[in-house]
Amino acid sequence: ERSAAAADAPALAAALAAVAADLKNIRRAWQWAVAQQRWSDMARGLDGLAAFYRLRGPFREGAGLFHDAATALAACAIDAADRCLLARLLAEEARLMDLQGSCAEAVRAAQAAAGHAEAAAAAGIAAAWSARALALVLWGQVLVRMGDYEAAGERLESAVALAQDAAQPGIEAAGRRNLANMAFFRGDFE
Repeated sequence: ERSAAAADAPALAAALAAVAADLKNIRRAWQWAVAQQRWSDMARGLDGLAAFYRLRGPFREGAGLFHDAATALAACAIDAADRCLLARLLAEEARLMDLQGSCAEAVRAAQAAAGHAEAAAAAGIAAAWSARALALVLWGQVLVRMGDYEAAGERLESAVALAQDAAQPGIEAAGRRNLANMAFFRGDFE
């Protein structure tokens, strides 16, 4: 019996191929949305575009698109909802920088994402807690690779708690996986 993920693999491959075939136009549309400050359009397309770059690369190109969008958004007078989008953009930049091994850039982006998400959450944007949990997972993940286990543990424990509160099992699982990796690297098997 095939798992759900295996059953979805052909559909995912087809979707990735379709995006890849039209990537030039998609990039132009994204850049147009940034130039026109169409933040809600960007928010709707962010998850799909981020997933494409995560799965297919090139990581630096995707990180650059998200960095440019975050820079443009940060230069505007933004409200709490826009700050949540800014956090999401920076988190995806951090994820892609981490995937290519650019630890310092990944930490910078994840740290900024966590700060913007916290500010948005304090202003009442419920989705910002998920963005903060993701940013903390990504930040902690990079710190694990850098060997800064104490700082990594603090961020990952916070991320797991936030993800539980925000009912985000995928983010919670990522946080727990990184905590387990850290325990393995430290030889902490008790």
